[in-house]
Amino acid sequence: MNKELLPLLLENTVGKSSNETLDNISKREQDNQRLSAWLVQDQLRLFERAMKLQLDALVFAAEHISQWNEADHIIVAMACRTFNHLRAVAYLLLSGYWAESWPLQRAAFEAMTREVFFYENPDRVSDWLKKGNTGRVSQTQVRELIKRIYGDETYDAHKGVYEKLSSLIHPNREAIELETWNDKEGKLETWNDEERKDKECIGIRSVLGGYIDMRYFRLQFHSLMMMASNATTALKFVGLQGEIDTWEQQCDELHEAVFAIAAEYSSQAKQQI
Repeated sequence: MNKELLPLLLENTVGKSSNETLDNISKREQDNQRLSAWLVQDQLRLFERAMKLQLDALVFAAEHISQWNEADHIIVAMACRTFNHLRAVAYLLLSGYWAESWPLQRAAFEAMTREVFFYENPDRVSDWLKKGNTGRVSQTQVRELIKRIYGDETYDAHKGVYEKLSSLIHPNREAIELETWNDKEGKLETWNDEERKDKECIGIRSVLGGYIDMRYFRLQFHSLMMMASNATTALKFVGLQGEIDTWEQQCDELHEAVFAIAAEYSSQAKQQI
């Protein structure tokens, strides 16, 4: 067998028992967490700031549960779902499971945008709560609302993010190729490269356990940091905020800090993806 075609981690399982392999995977996850936390120190700090602001708002909201109406209950439930998903995505990314984080990233995105939808359409809550899903809210409806509130640029960005995540959560050719192939020079290629040889691409880098690609991990975590910042801004938009007077000011400062480094990573993304 050509050793170049041996999958990355699978090669290291030859002659080992499944227990030994599991031990190796567990150790790799721990190593990944140490390495990744060092690679994204700045983004990780901003992510934690965003999550703390969200938590402050949710705790404060819980203390005033007697004042909630039906729409408030759904908005807070969506906000809690967003918070939990983002925490789980961070754990997966830091452990090296970037492909496995995609479904949760999309779920967090859906919950976050529905906070805004129900805030703007409280009359839709009763139908949505009925059994049989007669009041189902589609992503198209959410996008149209975002277009009306925020304009075409935000609409296009929302649509692009959602479509990309949707294309990657299924085990289709696009997702498997992105996840499992690096060329011989180590340059990550995409499905848009017309010169690649398809039969030599897919499956070359199949992985048992997570792995950290030092060239692209910062970009992967950067997108999560941006989503966490947007989720915090969504809470501010729907009227949920922390108890302290400076909560909104802290949100604005976080937003500025996040976008202060966005240009750098956006530039890297265009060069590498």
